[in-house]
Amino acid sequence: MAGWRHAAADWVWALHVVVTCFFLVAWMLPWSWALWTALVGAFVLQVQWWLNDVCVLTTLERLLRGPASALASGDGNFLAGLARSIVGRPVPSAWVNRLSYAVLWGGAGAAALRLAWR
Repeated sequence: MAGWRHAAADWVWALHVVVTCFFLVAWMLPWSWALWTALVGAFVLQVQWWLNDVCVLTTLERLLRGPASALASGDGNFLAGLARSIVGRPVPSAWVNRLSYAVLWGGAGAAALRLAWR
């Protein structure tokens, strides 16, 4: 039983990486659907952060991995963990939060401008 939960948690983590990368590059893509998804997705993501205080994908991954692994991995913040794995050392959560908001809303703003100029 634990094997499928671990595999499912890995899939959720991979999906989280894909969604994060999409928001990084969506405003540069040539398709209208990508620009609209970045724009509307930014608002949806912000609302769910307000309601849940953490991404629903992070919550799902925590549920699949169990409470012991959430404690072992640190604060459980997906973006902080991703930044830590990229940089090779812990990154302050406040810095990660500022960067994530800048990417999310900067990309949404750029997508809105590109949509307005079409």
